[in-house]
Amino acid sequence: MKLIVILLCITCASPVLADYTLPWYIKRCSLSDPNLNQCIATNGNLAIPEIVKGDCFFNNPISVPLFIPEINLPGDEFTVTLRSVYLRGLETFKLIEVGFNISAVDQIVILEAPFLEISSDYIIYDTSKLVRSIHGGGKLEAALSRNIATYRVMIKLQQDNEIMWMELSNHRLSLQTKKIYYDYSEHACRGAGEGVVYREYLDK
Repeated sequence: MKLIVILLCITCASPVLADYTLPWYIKRCSLSDPNLNQCIATNGNLAIPEIVKGDCFFNNPISVPLFIPEINLPGDEFTVTLRSVYLRGLETFKLIEVGFNISAVDQIVILEAPFLEISSDYIIYDTSKLVRSIHGGGKLEAALSRNIATYRVMIKLQQDNEIMWMELSNHRLSLQTKKIYYDYSEHACRGAGEGVVYREYLDK
């Protein structure tokens, strides 16, 4: 999410960053540009492969790959926890739609990545009351194709004397994936019919 926030801010906030010397890969957009959204998309796409390498100017960590300590995926029948997650492919994201309107509060940015990879440890917990309980874990490798990320945020331009700044709130990020291919190991599975039931649940 921080990557998207940086893209949105640095490409459309010329008045805010007017006094800063920006990194070489950042091209400014003007709020008065009638083609502002196209400018944001074009310049943002040029910046993405560089931003994910990490930049101390924006306090942005290296994101190739992106390390996520833990992700929880709750469900009605079982819960999966991913730990030590490595996400690869952020540099392939492209801005395909920018809905930035200076007169509006709610803004939207849509990005697309053709291919993402995830590697992690996983633990699965049975949250149902089935006779054949499931509990186990292992290693997970997953490939996600045709990914669409939609980011919405509320932005208010504020001005204090001669200083203009942006207030961002109510961040919302969703990711839709067309197909997922995965490979996993399994161990420490407990319950009647362990292996068969365990694999049936994971394959859902």
